[in-house]
Amino acid sequence: MIKAIRQVLPGVSHRICSWHVEKNILKHLHSNCLDGFRTLLYYASSETFEARWNAFLSEYQTATNRDWLAMMYKNGKLWAAAFQYDKFFLGMKSNQRSESLNSSLHRHLDIYMSLLDLVEHYENYVSRLRETKADYDCRA
Repeated sequence: MIKAIRQVLPGVSHRICSWHVEKNILKHLHSNCLDGFRTLLYYASSETFEARWNAFLSEYQTATNRDWLAMMYKNGKLWAAAFQYDKFFLGMKSNQRSESLNSSLHRHLDIYMSLLDLVEHYENYVSRLRETKADYDCRA
C-alpha cells in the first residue's frame, strides 16, 4: 500500500494505521514487547526516538524478528508519532472510524438491495451520523 499511495497520490501525507501496527507487533514479537513498542508508536519525540529504538532493539531483537524490525525502522516516519507532529490527520491514528462506518453500513445491507436502496440506506445512515454530537465535534 505504501508504494501504491506514493505513486497514485504523490506528496500526500500517509500514516500507517496504529491498530494494524499493533496487530503486526503481536504477530512478529512476543506480547511482552507491546508496551515497549507502544512508547515508540505513540509517545517518543523525534529527539528521543533513535535512543528508544536502539534500547528496544537491544532488549527484544532476535534472529527471527530482525528483518521485520529493520523494515519497521525503515518505515518509521509513517507510523511513529515522533515523525507525525507536523502533519494533520484530524487526530486519527487508526482507521477505526472508517472501519466502524463500514461495519455499521454492512449490517443493514443485503445482496437483494437495488442500487437505489443502497444509496438511500447510505444517505440515511450518514445523515444520522451527522446529527450526533461526536460527528459535530469532529467538524468543529
